Amino acid sequence: MVIAVILILAAAAIVQIGPALQAAKVNTALETTLGQLRNAHQLAIDQRRIFRVSFNAPRTIQIDQVTYDSTGNQVFTFVSSIDLPVETQFLCVSGIPVANGTTPDGLGQGKNAIDFSLESGGGGTTVFFQKDGRSTDSAGRLNTGIVYIARPDDLGSSKAVTVLGATGRVKGWRLFTAGKSPEWRPL
Repeated sequence: MVIAVILILAAAAIVQIGPALQAAKVNTALETTLGQLRNAHQLAIDQRRIFRVSFNAPRTIQIDQVTYDSTGNQVFTFVSSIDLPVETQFLCVSGIPVANGTTPDGLGQGKNAIDFSLESGGGGTTVFFQKDGRSTDSAGRLNTGIVYIARPDDLGSSKAVTVLGATGRVKGWRLFTAGKSPEWRPL
């Protein structure tokens, strides 16, 4: 009898651990993305140098320092690269709010998982942090954008990170699905 009770309790614990582990992976992916962007932003300010953050689907973030050669061409020096946890990726899951004004910080249309250069038409996958903290594109124009993170086919796992060009501010978002319709809320 005691063994049966122990087995039932163990089975119940295992059933509840699975979803918690999946949620932890998506939260780790969000914190990793926030951390990498904030790190590059702070390095740019502290070192008075330009840093590029590249998002490479499905789940890699790379930071490079930017310098210029004698002919004025950009030279990229690798700083770091990190992958999001397995099962998570840069992804727009069907069902996220995409109506005008319902996206995080009102940015983009929820069509591209990595969507920078919104001022210039969108679709960019890199952001450059300047010495003063602004985020720009490769041409030096202000670069505001958004990155969506989720597990495939799991609307409730959706997270987002926004970057605002004029200040380089980096902000995290979670999709709240408990109400009548999904809604983005800042961290």
